[in-house]
Amino acid sequence: MNMEAVVGGILDNLTFIKNTAGSFLHKPGPDWVNNIGDWQVKEGYLFNITAPSVITLSGIQEAADSPIPVHTGYQLISYLPEYPINAQTALTSILDNMEYVRSSAGAYLRKVGGNWVNNIGTLKPGEGYLLKMHAADVLIYPGASVATLTTAAAASITQTTATTGGSISADGGSLVTARGVVYATTSNPTLTDQVVNSGSGTGTLWRTSAVSILERPIMCVHLPPMLPELPMVMR
Repeated sequence: MNMEAVVGGILDNLTFIKNTAGSFLHKPGPDWVNNIGDWQVKEGYLFNITAPSVITLSGIQEAADSPIPVHTGYQLISYLPEYPINAQTALTSILDNMEYVRSSAGAYLRKVGGNWVNNIGTLKPGEGYLLKMHAADVLIYPGASVATLTTAAAASITQTTATTGGSISADGGSLVTARGVVYATTSNPTLTDQVVNSGSGTGTLWRTSAVSILERPIMCVHLPPMLPELPMVMR
């Protein structure tokens, strides 16, 4: 789709868009000039805007594991998965040939003293990233996997209390936003009942409850939106 048409709703706030090749959509005079051509799903773009803006796109979502060719030097890439993934995990397929990746916030994943240092955290839907490569390669984002949750049988059961819990030993490449237990005086408690938060990320979830039923460990993992937006870079 033509780039100017894609961003038509934010043109009043747009200064320019730039792609990896250095082509622009900009307004050097009274009219917009589009030297980029069409929006490419696998490419990232640099936006310069004068006010916060939102672009909403619809269509057929590109498969998360679609190969993205990357070349030597600098390149803006899109992020295809609909779920966050740890930056180092997400870029595993190109780490041998990658110097660094930078987010639009200026955070890096780069090698320092022989070890990868990840100041980005997770790559996220809706954002593009700047790569610097030592050599050409092919980026394939990993698919989502299931987090590893282990639950413990209820113990120390009395008429008014019980002890239970478990652990999340691996996040499966997704962001574990909360872990803990929920409990209620009826069966099958949910997040609308009593919640005891044990933090976020991997770790243990344990609770001794002063209730007459067993508690059930739960896990909250970030899920993709129903209508994902295409990755982009905005400034």
